[in-house]
Formats: sequence, C-alpha cells, structure tokens
Amino acid sequence: SKLKMAVKNNIQRLNLARLINELEQDQNYADHLEECNKELKEEQARQEMKREAEALCLETINQHLIQFIHEHPTSSYEDWIEELHPENVHNNEIDHRFYVENSDHRKLWNDYLLGVRNYVASKALRQGLHGIEVIAKGFHVHDDAESIS
Repeated sequence: SKLKMAVKNNIQRLNLARLINELEQDQNYADHLEECNKELKEEQARQEMKREAEALCLETINQHLIQFIHEHPTSSYEDWIEELHPENVHNNEIDHRFYVENSDHRKLWNDYLLGVRNYVASKALRQGLHGIEVIAKGFHVHDDAESIS
C-alpha cells in the first residue's frame, strides 16, 4: 500500500512535470506569436507610411508638372525632367530610368498630352522602334545605375 502510494505520487509528479513542461512550451510559442504579431504590425505601419510618402511625392510631382505645362505649354518631357530633376541630367543625357515603362514621371507626362505635347514611349518601345540610342530635342537616354531622386 505504501509502495502503491509512492508510485502514485511519483506518477503524479511526473505528470505534473510533463504538464508544466507543456505549459512552458505553449507559453514560449505564444510569446513567439506575440512577437511575430508585433513585428507584423510594425511592418504594416512602415508600409503605410511608405505609401503615404510615395503618394505625397507623386502629388508634388504632379503639381509641378501642371505648373510647368502652364508656364511652358510647348515644352518637352526632357525639358520638364531637366527642370524637376537636374541631378539626373548629365551632359544633356536624361537618366534612362525616366523612360522605363513604369516611370511615374513618364506616365504623368503622357496623361497631360492635351494634343500639344509628344507622347513619351518607354525605353523598351523606343529601342524596338529606333535602335538603342534615342535622341529627343538634343537629349539622349543615359544608361547608369544611379537612383532617380
């Protein structure tokens, strides 16, 4: 009877130790999930700030374009880029990224053609139509890897 009681107590201690171990593992997992959730929320907040900043920049560029077109109704895309981003014009060469298909600047420009200004094709289309070098009003596509500011 004492032996049964001793065995029963040992089994209960083992079960209790196993249960405590499982609870600690569950708590560690819950802590990990909480940390992941916190990081996810922080990343979502960063992405939202990024989207807001990009939208603000795009709106600023759009407003500049509207004013530029008003002041220079017959100007070219290259004239606008030279005024807006002079740091991306070197020796009358416009950085090639202003001609890529997804260029926000090129898309905005093409949205405001109004039958007066010339459509600006993407670099890929220009290369397909005119060879690698593009000359437009004295400007050339400039192929470098610097970022567009």
